[in-house]
Parts: sequence; structure tokens; C-alpha cells
Amino acid sequence: YYEYVDEEGKKQRGYLLDELLDLTPVGSLSANLVEQAVDNAIKLSYRKSAEDINRKSNVNMSHQRVWNTVQKIGEAIKDEEKHRVKRYQKRELKGEKECSILYEEKDGLWLSIQGERRKKELKMAKVYEGWQKKSPGSNEYKTVGTFYVAGYEDTEVFDNLVNSKIASIYDEEKIEKKILNGDGAKWIDQEAKMDANIVKQL
Repeated sequence: YYEYVDEEGKKQRGYLLDELLDLTPVGSLSANLVEQAVDNAIKLSYRKSAEDINRKSNVNMSHQRVWNTVQKIGEAIKDEEKHRVKRYQKRELKGEKECSILYEEKDGLWLSIQGERRKKELKMAKVYEGWQKKSPGSNEYKTVGTFYVAGYEDTEVFDNLVNSKIASIYDEEKIEKKILNGDGAKWIDQEAKMDANIVKQL
């Protein structure tokens, strides 16, 4: 761990070898350990996540450090999403993938959040190009080109998150129709009212 002066004359601290190898640690944690901490925290409590990491590695990690790591990653994802939405609103995003019909399923889930008096709605969207059989001769199908977006944002912000993700992957000029599947909730119908290329299905 080094303290050094960068090209602009500012004092910096970091792992020079990690920088040379283009590793992006969070604090003093390697990307691999950060990934493990976040993955664990999805399934376990922060305390049990720390215990699991300590048992599997030579790192001594507290539950508070796991929490801090998850928060830092969350903030980094938020910043990345905000930047993507800004570029989308300026029409700077142009994905390369071509698809004439895109399917979008939206739904909400009301959850009790620790420290909050009221339940909050987690909005979710699943976007895909179509479906295909899981294997030859199978009666089961799987969606193709699938990605998900989820968040507690209001409707307009959430729609921008979904559409900016679509614009970063697909050439929007080639999308002739978007098939929107939802349960009739007002926030789901809102986008369909503003876009003539959206076909709504209940």
C-alpha cells in the first residue's frame, strides 16, 4: 500500500501492482473478495457473510465491513446508472444488437423495509427478445437475451433505467414493437400511453 503523488500533483494512496494489473479494489479489498462479500450478503445476513468469508479465506472481515462494502458497490452502481440515463436522455446511447420485437414484463412487489414505517414497492422489469425450447424435444421454454432491472424509484426514473439499458444494448431504430406485459397497474401502463410502438398485454 503506497502513498504517492499523481500526475496532477495530488496525494493518492493505493496498491500500485493492482493499478498496473488494472484491478479495481474497494478500499483494501480485492475485486474477488468484494464480489464474494456482495454475493454472500444477498443470501445471508452481514454477520454470517463475514463468518463465511473469514472461514474460506485468510481475511479477517467484520459484518460492518461487509455492510460498508455492499453500500459502496450499491453507490457505484447508482452512479453508473445515473450516467447511463443522462446519456440516454441526450440520445448518446446506441447499442449494436438488432431486434425487431422486444418483450418487456413489469411487476411490483411490496416489501417491508427495515427502519421504514410503510412498505415500499420494488419495481421489476424483465426484458427479452423471445423464447426457445430448453432442449430439443422439450416442452419447456426459456427466454432469450434476457436482462432484469429492479428498483424503488418512481415510475419515470424506473422507465428511464429500463429504456437506457435497452438503448445501451440494442439499436432502438430497429425495434419495431415492444410488447409490454403487466397486471394493469397505473405505473406499468404509463409508458404504453406515451409510446405508439408499445403493445400492452394484460
